[in-house]
Amino acid sequence: MKFKTEAKFGLNYVLCLVAFLVIARPAGATILYWGNGSTKGGAGTWDTSAAHWSTASGGPFTTVWNNTANAGDTAYFDTAAGTYSVTLGA
Repeated sequence: MKFKTEAKFGLNYVLCLVAFLVIARPAGATILYWGNGSTKGGAGTWDTSAAHWSTASGGPFTTVWNNTANAGDTAYFDTAAGTYSVTLGA
């Protein structure tokens, strides 16, 4: 009987570990869409202080790009051609 108790404990341990790893995994990269307020697209300066980004392609474009938090994210320009400037920063 002792063997079955140890086997049951081992299985519970493994199940808890798997559940923890699934819950604690880091969030995946996000696609951020370029816009200007409520308008998709448009010219502008990509920096770390102006809100030109959204997680939805239709906006609202109220997210500021953060080089640390957005390091794995993708910048997406899905509109007509425009003029964009990039300001280097933190």
